[in-house]
Amino acid sequence: MRLDLVPGEKTKIDLELLEPEGLQSSLKWLPLHCIFLFDAPVCKENQQITYVVGLNESVVVRCEVEAQPTDVTFKWEFSNTIHKHYNLQHTSEGVVSNATYMPITPSDYGTLFCWANNSIGHQQSSCFFTVIAPACKTEKSKANASSSSKGMYISYAKFSYLPQSC
Repeated sequence: MRLDLVPGEKTKIDLELLEPEGLQSSLKWLPLHCIFLFDAPVCKENQQITYVVGLNESVVVRCEVEAQPTDVTFKWEFSNTIHKHYNLQHTSEGVVSNATYMPITPSDYGTLFCWANNSIGHQQSSCFFTVIAPACKTEKSKANASSSSKGMYISYAKFSYLPQSC
């Protein structure tokens, strides 16, 4: 029997068990219905996608996929507007992979991509995770908003994709 399985679709198989020849039995043989669900990997929802890390600090970025069968392999890539790194070092167990990443220079901030494969197929859309620099500490400035003698304090923070000196 040959089965043509389509990733992501349920495959129904009807099997009929036949009474073996020569066996006289009062048992009633019933058809057996099986449903098999096989999927190429897809990103698991509700994962942490933003990681805040300082220069020369490492962070473990976790990528989890949903797949059936769960025996998957992973690959990782880093990219930003300046450069790309392929085949980042990572460890994997089942449907989870962890990449340890450390930005050394301001141009090392960007996006990590994770793809998984299993025997059914390749992940169509990568999982992605953004590594950003911490924002500068909140500063306070005194400002005169009116002719009143009372000063008003405005709290602000600088947010940037790439780190800036505060």
